[in-house]
Amino acid sequence: MSIDLERKRNVEDIVMTRAAFGTTMAFHIIFATLGGWLYSRIITYLPWLLASVGCFFIGYIALLLPQNRRYVLHLPRIAVIAVTIQYLLASYVYGAARLPYIVYPHVTIESSFTHPDTFHALFICYLVGFAVLIPGFIYFWRLFMKDEHYVRQK
Repeated sequence: MSIDLERKRNVEDIVMTRAAFGTTMAFHIIFATLGGWLYSRIITYLPWLLASVGCFFIGYIALLLPQNRRYVLHLPRIAVIAVTIQYLLASYVYGAARLPYIVYPHVTIESSFTHPDTFHALFICYLVGFAVLIPGFIYFWRLFMKDEHYVRQK
C-alpha cells in the first residue's frame, strides 16, 4: 500500500516539474516573440515589480507560519491582502508598460477611443450601476457573513 502512495507522489512530482518547466518555457518564448520593447518598458518599473515580489513573499510566508489568533489581523487575512496588493502592482506594471498601445503596434488608446459623448454616457451608467450594487453587497455581507448563527452553522 505504501509503495503505491510513494509511486503516486513521485508521478505527481514529475508532472508538476514538467508543468513548471513548460510554463517557464512558454513565458520565455512569448517574451522573445513580443520583442524587447515590452521587457525594456517593464524594467523601467522595477521598484513596482520588486514591491510586487515582496508582497508575494509576505503572503506566502503568512500562510506557512503557525496560525495564532492573538493578532489583530490573522495570518490568512494578511496573506489575502498581500497577494491582492501583489496582483494589483503586477497588473499596474504590465498595463503601464504597454501604454499607449492596446495591440502593439497597430492600435493605440487614441485610435481606439470612442466618441466623448458615448464615453460620458457609459461612465454615468457605470456609476449608477455601482451606486445600486454596492449597497446591496454591503447589505448581504452584513446579513450573512456577520450573522453568528449562519457562519457557525454545520
